[in-house]
Amino acid sequence: MTDFPTLAVTATAYSFSEKSNIDPTIRSDFENGAILTRSKFKNNTLTWTVKYDFLTNSDKELLDDFQNNTVKWGAGAFNWINPEDNITYEVRLNTVINFIIVSKTNREWSAQFEVVQTRPTNNINLS
Repeated sequence: MTDFPTLAVTATAYSFSEKSNIDPTIRSDFENGAILTRSKFKNNTLTWTVKYDFLTNSDKELLDDFQNNTVKWGAGAFNWINPEDNITYEVRLNTVINFIIVSKTNREWSAQFEVVQTRPTNNINLS
């Protein structure tokens, strides 16, 4: 399994987000207005939105090559270290990497994309 490339910068914290892919709650409505809920399953996959600011031109090319030739956009899985908890997850690209030039003078780029877990983890407690 390939690893996400090592870049000169770390992910930007203010634009980092994490969400569950599925709401596993089963809801049953009753005639009296009451609602009974329970979890259908306890394992769920997560999606992260990641943004890197002030990438050098070589980092931008490295990410572009990784997306186009190594993982073939969302087809190939790779190991990715979550910058918030430093845990390695097996993920796929959920969106293409969006590159935006932030400084023409310094040739600096911003890159934003989503990654999604390939296997669910037990991330809720049903005790």
